[in-house]
Amino acid sequence: MSPPDVLTISAARDTAALEVLEVEANPGESTFPGEILTCRAPDDGMVRLFRKRSAGAGHDCHGHRAGVAYEAAVYERLLEPIGMSTPAFYGAGVDGDGSWLLIEHLEGAERLDRTVSADGAIVRAAAWIGRFHAAAERLPAATRATLRRYDAEYYAGWSRRTLEYVEDGERRFPWLGELCTRFERDCAPALAHGRLTAIHGELYPRNVLVRGERIHPIDWESAALAPGAIDLVALIDGWDDVHDQALEAYVDERFGGRAPDGFERDCDAARLYLGFRWLGDRPYWTNLESSEYEFRALCATARRMELLP
Repeated sequence: MSPPDVLTISAARDTAALEVLEVEANPGESTFPGEILTCRAPDDGMVRLFRKRSAGAGHDCHGHRAGVAYEAAVYERLLEPIGMSTPAFYGAGVDGDGSWLLIEHLEGAERLDRTVSADGAIVRAAAWIGRFHAAAERLPAATRATLRRYDAEYYAGWSRRTLEYVEDGERRFPWLGELCTRFERDCAPALAHGRLTAIHGELYPRNVLVRGERIHPIDWESAALAPGAIDLVALIDGWDDVHDQALEAYVDERFGGRAPDGFERDCDAARLYLGFRWLGDRPYWTNLESSEYEFRALCATARRMELLP
């Protein structure tokens, strides 16, 4: 769908009418359709924007991933006030094609997991999200109210979905039923009532852009009030060479160099949640051959937490 010749924007920056000069297809991978707009501003300056559209697409799942309109609210009410290096927000609206948002196009940025210096970028990203979590804790309650808050039922639902979807689970993973019971009883309430902040919700390296030394997390449709450990382990797990360095960078920025008591267990509870969320997203994923790794990781984490013998 082509945008109008003149696009009126109104957001944290001044209301303005932008003349759309060129539209390019989004070269990146995305659930939602989008395009890059080259526009002329009223002062004759040029601006490049990324326009993300719902266009009937969506993948809301058990209260996770809230869509383009929600993401626009996160940009306007949360990310702009914090003022870190997320793409600048230019506006949002609704038309016959559904909701849309406009953000700064980050020319020359690369996905973190595809950069040649990814190890260093992981450490910088861990420091970035630590600063973000600390800043978000200081936001007014009215600002934080923009976000969904994950409750115990939300967390428990992912373990239930995994147990429901897995094929031949009693034979393949005889420990799974017990783990789901323990997760629902012990971990879900702890996650729901722990030290909460604003989180990205899917801070995997593929959702982080890098441009030079700067870090730019994108795709904020899963932002929520939840423990920051969820973002941390999503970002740094699997990066063994720099895992400890990235963890230290996060703790320095979030907690001033000393993690609170129980933080290691918080991270393990977050690992269980992320594993269940992947496995409980859809039956096809649950039963992929590659998902055997996720089940093994669940079991190892649960035994480390003494949730399983």
